[in-house]
Amino acid sequence: MFIGTNNQIKDTDKEVNMDFIIGSLINACEQYFGYSPDSERNILKECYYFIERNFMTLGPNEIPVAFECAAMKRFEFDIYKYKRMSITFIADLLTAYSKYRNILLMEKLNKVDNSRSKTVCIVTGK
Repeated sequence: MFIGTNNQIKDTDKEVNMDFIIGSLINACEQYFGYSPDSERNILKECYYFIERNFMTLGPNEIPVAFECAAMKRFEFDIYKYKRMSITFIADLLTAYSKYRNILLMEKLNKVDNSRSKTVCIVTGK
């Protein structure tokens, strides 16, 4: 998950992103919905454009992580209430995942910040 924060969609090649994200969506939808890529290729493109506009700070490799975390109920999201791939599904999934991810990132940053302040106190003698 944290690797995606270093390789954000907004900072990478759009053509590579499209192929990678659509591939990730296909794989995740095959696993979680029994989805067939031939049946709805256009919805995947629309989902890609939606992700590109609204979730630019996610890394492309975080798409399958979002599906996996949702299936494992790591955050509040019912992946099984959706019966098919849609932009609404992607919006709901990635919004919930982003909130979860941001909480984890803040916890990690707080730990790093706390360890730095403790080091400073030891070095300065305070």
